[in-house]
Amino acid sequence: MVLFHTFPNVFPGGFVGVDVFFVISGYLITNIIKKNLEKNSFSLIEFYAGRIRRLFPALLFTMAGCFIFGWFTLGFGDYGLLGKDIAAGAGFISNFVLLNEAGYFDRAAIEKPLLHLWSLAIEEQFYLIWPLTLLLIFRLKLKLDLCFSFLLLLSFSYSLYWSHHDTNLAYLSPFTRFWELLIGAYVGLLISKDHQPTRAQNLILACSFMGIVLSILLISKNSIFPGWWAAIPTVSTALILKYSPNSGFYSRLLSGRPIVGLGLISYPLYLVHWPIVSLWDLTALEQRNVLTSITIIFISVIAATGIFFLIEKPIRARRSGTYSLFLLALMIIVGYVGYNAHKRDGLPFRPIVENQLQSNIKNYIAAPSNFISCQIQVDNHTPCVTDSNLDEKPVVFFWGDSTTANISYGLVPEVINELSIQPLVLMRAACPPIINYESKPTQPLLACAQFISQGLAAIDRFKPRVVVLSASWGGYLNGGEFKKLDLKQLSLTIDQIKERGVSKIILVGQFPITEMSQVQWGARRFIPNEINYSSQYIKKWITKADELMRDFSKNHSIEFISPLDYLCNRQGCQLSADSGKFIPMAYDSLHMTYPGAKFFVEKSMSASTFR
Repeated sequence: MVLFHTFPNVFPGGFVGVDVFFVISGYLITNIIKKNLEKNSFSLIEFYAGRIRRLFPALLFTMAGCFIFGWFTLGFGDYGLLGKDIAAGAGFISNFVLLNEAGYFDRAAIEKPLLHLWSLAIEEQFYLIWPLTLLLIFRLKLKLDLCFSFLLLLSFSYSLYWSHHDTNLAYLSPFTRFWELLIGAYVGLLISKDHQPTRAQNLILACSFMGIVLSILLISKNSIFPGWWAAIPTVSTALILKYSPNSGFYSRLLSGRPIVGLGLISYPLYLVHWPIVSLWDLTALEQRNVLTSITIIFISVIAATGIFFLIEKPIRARRSGTYSLFLLALMIIVGYVGYNAHKRDGLPFRPIVENQLQSNIKNYIAAPSNFISCQIQVDNHTPCVTDSNLDEKPVVFFWGDSTTANISYGLVPEVINELSIQPLVLMRAACPPIINYESKPTQPLLACAQFISQGLAAIDRFKPRVVVLSASWGGYLNGGEFKKLDLKQLSLTIDQIKERGVSKIILVGQFPITEMSQVQWGARRFIPNEINYSSQYIKKWITKADELMRDFSKNHSIEFISPLDYLCNRQGCQLSADSGKFIPMAYDSLHMTYPGAKFFVEKSMSASTFR
């Protein structure tokens, strides 16, 4: 796996290391369980306590290390996703979380520092039910060979089916992988060991080693996997486990110091190598070269060795149940810390987030030289309403929270002339244009009530023919950091606007929102004149929020403009305002750059929109 992650083009099938690992794990752990069952000394509590002492120390160290490193280096999106992966890793459900996001080989998935914990999750999901199953088989005195054969064939058939129908599910589901652990268990429990090596056995061993090597070289991410392809490395590993102890050459080869030493640090090496690779990619955003990859391998081996001798080995030697309970409590705490970082959008108060935002604003938010702000000033003065001929150029009032800038930033003079309007803008962060709604009542500085009064006063004074309402509706409808919105309050606002003689009301729906800065998002996905859309990292609830506002508009006989109709398609949402070079649509996760806003206005609005 280390070679696959550092040199994927040289070892395209290196990911079969997971399959080899599953077989070996099934072989070793099942043998331990069986011996204790035969002695009537098996205890579920002791088994799980042992698993905790075996797995938790190095895992806790790895996740805590990623969290601390990410605190100083990752933006809010990457850090929020890291928090989710830490929570999933602590709960051993990483495979299920990954199933709902993207495939293992997806470009976005490769950017996750804890992506690799999916295999550890599957292993522990197996051992959550396998000891109970074995205990039941022994207590009921069922035939081991029949039970094993049935379960193995059932899981393998399930794997074959889904490998041809949903490769992502086939790769990440525990039920499509359990057969690999069962092969190892089958070898350890049901196949007798031959004491005298034969030429046939040595030939089988040679072919088995060759089978693993060929799997690494010939299988690739384009193969239908696991399915039949996975049988090559798994059966090869099973045959090596069966015959190598009695073969002089192969026994000496596998018991040599290099292999034994690598085996000792294999678990911490598995844990630390991928976070090092991933975090390097996330922070450097450059293509790794050969020297960098070799350096990563070297650092991973050193780190794994240190973890084994300084953390893992001393704690595993402690047999007290107190240590297991302490490690379990610590895992719960780390999981909660990760979950908290995810739910709080990557802890945006961190200095690195502010620095990145300021950098994005500096690089991408420079206003065009001819831009004129149509924002209402304190004295209700605006430079954009000067024409008294309202029949030719009606006053259009753009009113809403900070997403109103996603429109007003696009209102440069040539666009205003094309639309043939006199724009009037009033916006305030976290204040949607809704009467009797205070989005954050605990923060009176927002003063949304004052903002609403100012908006209604502007309608009374400037007599706009059209009012355009905009907000990040999903944020208010979902609650969370904002007070949950009742759309009946918006209905009251609509009535108040109509009573003031406004002839047309346009509701702008939900703008695209990403889980990270759209500058980072676009820079990773955009390919000039080839790829300008992506579905990765887009908040899933934006479509539902947009549809709710569309239905609301229809029910209240007002017009509706959906940003998603113009900025998104089946491939995802737009990355750049220019197809030939990267100009991010937004400078953070939601708020558009001037070019992005201009693109949206030109696509979604025309002079007829305001007639």
